[in-house]
Amino acid sequence: MAVAALSKNGVSKTTHRQGCHRSQCGPSFRLSPNRMACLSWVRADKNHRSKLRVKALIKHIFPFALAAIIVIVAAAFGVSQSLGAHPFWSIKVALIGAPVGAVLAVILQYATRFQWASAFAALVLTGLAFAMAHMGKTRFAASYAEDVQAGQLWYFGWIAVALFATTTLALLWPKRR
Repeated sequence: MAVAALSKNGVSKTTHRQGCHRSQCGPSFRLSPNRMACLSWVRADKNHRSKLRVKALIKHIFPFALAAIIVIVAAAFGVSQSLGAHPFWSIKVALIGAPVGAVLAVILQYATRFQWASAFAALVLTGLAFAMAHMGKTRFAASYAEDVQAGQLWYFGWIAVALFATTTLALLWPKRR
C-alpha cells in the first residue's frame, strides 16, 4: 500500500504502511521506530501470505484426503469384509490401498486433461480388481488354504480394490474453483 507524501522541496516520495519511507527499508544499521514498524509490516504480510497458501493447499487436497478417509472408514465398519475380504486383514488392505489411491488421484487430476475419463478408467479397474480378489478367494478356499498364489491374489486384489475405489471417489468428487 503506497501513499504519496510531499517532502520539503515539493517532490513527492512514496511511503508505505505507517509512514515508513522506502529508503528506510533498505540496508541500514539503525533501527528507528519507523523501521521497526516497516519490519513488522513485512513480517505480518509474509505470515498472511503463508496462511493463504495453507488454506489453498487444504482446499486442493481435501477431496483426495476425504476419499481416502471414506474408504478406510467403510473398511472399519465391515464393508470390505461383507464383500469378501478376510476378517483378519480387511482393514489393513484399506490402510495400504487408500493413501496410494489418493496419490494416484492427485497425479491423474493434474496430469490428464479428461478427469471423467480417468474416473471411468479407475471405476473399471475397481471392478477388475474386485473380480481378481473374488477369483483368488474362490481358488484359495477350494485348495483348503494351500494355494499360496491364490491367497496372494486375494490379498493384493483387495489392496487394488481399495486403491482404485479411492481414486474413483477422489476424481468424481466435485471441485470448487
